[in-house]
Amino acid sequence: PSRTRMAVATEQLRQLVNAYDLDASREAALAAYVDTLLAWRGGNVTGLSSAGDIVTTLLGDSLALLRLPELAAAARPDARWLDLGSGGGVPGIPLAIARPRVRMTLLESIGKKCAFLSAAVAAAALDERVEVVCARSERYAAAAPGRAAHAVVLARAVGPLPTVVELAAP
Repeated sequence: PSRTRMAVATEQLRQLVNAYDLDASREAALAAYVDTLLAWRGGNVTGLSSAGDIVTTLLGDSLALLRLPELAAAARPDARWLDLGSGGGVPGIPLAIARPRVRMTLLESIGKKCAFLSAAVAAAALDERVEVVCARSERYAAAAPGRAAHAVVLARAVGPLPTVVELAAP
């Protein structure tokens, strides 16, 4: 049964890669990210426990953002994006994989999640353009390099919209 589930997850990943016109290297990076999430299940970085659920829910939801015209316009070379409260790296890591011209900051305040993010960034070979910052958003945004430095701020499951807007504004 687990081999069948892995085959289904592999096919689901291939469908996402095709839907967003990603190449084989991006597919490999996404697969490495999924593998890292599965390996860190005990670290409480996601409540999902199967590769298929991770692909359809986490990767699918993240990559769906690529269809937003505003996000496409903000994907200029060396544009800086921030994933606020990155947790398990969603949506930041999948978007960084899909948009290689973008520099991504993964902002997370919980140490064990920062450790996971560092491992996931390394596994997906994103070290050169994805930075993990282990800090509270209020502290990071208080001054350079965090304040007013990002063209896009992304957040998933951080809190109510007014709270997210307040945290993301600086």
